[in-house]
Amino acid sequence: KNDTGQARRSTGKVYEAAVSGLILSMFCFKIGFTEYGDVPDKKQGGGCMQRRILVVDDDSMNLVRTKMILGKYYEVLLAESGEEALEKLKNEKVDLVLLDIEMPKMNGMEVFERMKEGSADIPVIFLTASGDEDDVMSAIRLGAVNYLKKPFMPQELMKRVAQELQQD
Repeated sequence: KNDTGQARRSTGKVYEAAVSGLILSMFCFKIGFTEYGDVPDKKQGGGCMQRRILVVDDDSMNLVRTKMILGKYYEVLLAESGEEALEKLKNEKVDLVLLDIEMPKMNGMEVFERMKEGSADIPVIFLTASGDEDDVMSAIRLGAVNYLKKPFMPQELMKRVAQELQQD
């Protein structure tokens, strides 16, 4: 009796997650990303190389949400800390970084400065929950290409990412 109840709850959670993903996919399709620029088509194949985005955030839910939004159109790499991000940047080709400002141990500003020291000329869009103007202005002065205030709408994220990758 107890096992059946647990199985139902577990199945319900899997079903909920699948429905949430489907709804998000339908929403993303409905808003029409073509207005945001050239979004790659995974079906293109051939010699077309898919763009890679590194998302850095200490909140795993933000990582999952961002990957769900971008994963259909881009290859998304995830890092839960500044240290992990810097390691991935050493070993992987990345076209764009989405970087949380507030993280423990090494904040986004420090990660960005170390990226610059390592001569990584990769565009960075900062993600901020606080919306603190000082943080945003510091990021822009350091060379960030843009910023997004969390929580963000999926279409706003897609728009900013597509605009930045179009300039590359």
